[in-house]
Amino acid sequence: MKLRSSLLAILLGGLFLAGSSPVMAEDFPTHPITIVVPYAAGGGTDLLMRVLQEPLRQFLGQPIIVENKSGAAGAIAAREVAHAAPDGYTLLVANNGIAVVPLLQTDAGYDFLKDFAALTVVARTPMVVIANGKLPIKTLPDLIEYGKQEKKGLQYGSAGVGSLGHLSAELFASMSGIKLEHLPYRGQNPTMMAVVSGEAPIAFTSSSDAMLGFAKSDKLKILGVGSSEPSPLLPGVPPISTSLPGYSAEVWQGVVAPAGTAAVIIAKLNDAFAKALALPGVQQKFVSLTYSAASTTPAQFSKEIADEYARWSTIIRERNIRVE
Repeated sequence: MKLRSSLLAILLGGLFLAGSSPVMAEDFPTHPITIVVPYAAGGGTDLLMRVLQEPLRQFLGQPIIVENKSGAAGAIAAREVAHAAPDGYTLLVANNGIAVVPLLQTDAGYDFLKDFAALTVVARTPMVVIANGKLPIKTLPDLIEYGKQEKKGLQYGSAGVGSLGHLSAELFASMSGIKLEHLPYRGQNPTMMAVVSGEAPIAFTSSSDAMLGFAKSDKLKILGVGSSEPSPLLPGVPPISTSLPGYSAEVWQGVVAPAGTAAVIIAKLNDAFAKALALPGVQQKFVSLTYSAASTTPAQFSKEIADEYARWSTIIRERNIRVE
């Protein structure tokens, strides 16, 4: 609790200190705003921002530039935005993975808690646990029982060392008492295909349209979702928490600004995102990308980041997870 409280204090403190910026912030924005996407064009994060680009232009009255800057698991983009002017004109799309990179890499070059001001969550999708279609299990309890019988460890795939899938699986192992052996792949699609082929018996990953197609053809089974409640994106799939009370692993995509950005600018940006995310057309397009549109206040997002940081830092330390 002390760790969570201190992390939250740092984040909220940054928001309050932002209020000391010049009165010029009242005129914001007066020129185009750049949103830096830390991944290549055409990926899920990029497509979400492309959906929001025009609505944000309408609500803010200025063009929105989406700039892709991939590399180093998002750290290159994060470092750049962390050192950008705190004037609201350079923003970063971040997710859980980018938030925890500094916990995994000593040379990340940024501190997510200190170097950014939370703006809003924009989308959510649950992590899922999937299994090869021929694996002799049907439910999460079946998986846990099956895993306990694998004395050498049940192999599982994820999108790479330190990915949210990796951390989610280690949390699952810690809470269920089963032994897991990690098979890291390079991204969500290779992870899913490894399960379809049987190379990896199970995997912890994010969902996709392709995954739903494989599930319908019985080539894989979707056993559970990491959200605390059933997900409208995956009807009928139970939360993992029904078998492991307290389990939670959900992908969020959010927007942050450099620390020190004026409170009035944060408020204007948050309002524009909230209005854009409330549009039915935006929500429908997000669902087609296997995400649910979501918005929060800066304070709510700050608390979520602090809670997440505390939870994953514990798993990383206890399971000795490191990115070489």
